[in-house]
Amino acid sequence: MLVEEFLKPLNMSHDELAEAMGICKQDIEDIICGLRRVTDDEARVLAAIFGTDEDFWSNLETLQGYQEQRQT
Repeated sequence: MLVEEFLKPLNMSHDELAEAMGICKQDIEDIICGLRRVTDDEARVLAAIFGTDEDFWSNLETLQGYQEQRQT
């Protein structure tokens, strides 16, 4: 979702997002691949970058975790 809904429309690369967030590219890759969750601080930064509410990112994380549990 992050790539399709936010990065592609802004023509923003993973590297650019990592730099804007002040984190390494590997962390962005891990978030995109679902290997790690977004922290509260990262949710605040994503909200500021993309003009969303930080709860959007927290709720998205919760929903993805719920869906993963249902699949197992």
